[in-house]
Amino acid sequence: MNKGIEEEKFMRLFYWPEAYFQNKDVFVQDCYAGAAFSCRIPIRVITETAWHCLFARNMFIQIKTGEEAHDHQPEFTVINVPRFHAVPELDGTSSEAFILLHPGGKLVPVGGTSYAGEIRKSVLSMHCSTNVGDEDDPAIFFGLSGTGKRTLSADPNRLSIIS
Repeated sequence: MNKGIEEEKFMRLFYWPEAYFQNKDVFVQDCYAGAAFSCRIPIRVITETAWHCLFARNMFIQIKTGEEAHDHQPEFTVINVPRFHAVPELDGTSSEAFILLHPGGKLVPVGGTSYAGEIRKSVLSMHCSTNVGDEDDPAIFFGLSGTGKRTLSADPNRLSIIS
């Protein structure tokens, strides 16, 4: 269920992982959301597990050169902490798991869940698969994870468009 959260509680859940990360390995992936150069967004994903970082590396557009890495200024930050749980009574969440979005600050803390898809969904909100036919007739398949979007869009007579 989507619901608002007080700014103070949001910031607490955003900054708690700093203390939680003390004396732990942290994995950072700088990359881009969006393939078109004119509208791509530089993002940073910070995770407590290597496989979540690898997921981000494979899901988003990778930085290809040292110069590009040097110039990368994240506009959106996702902090993924699967083993960190909220205290609903204190933090104002519905459960110990939380996926919070601060659009103005472009911040997303994700905790209490190991589902890596929350990293992607917090940055790329449209969940779809697409293809196009010989007559430039696109088809878009929307749906939740596991509902068959890619399977339905995989037509040998139509060109798949990665989305």
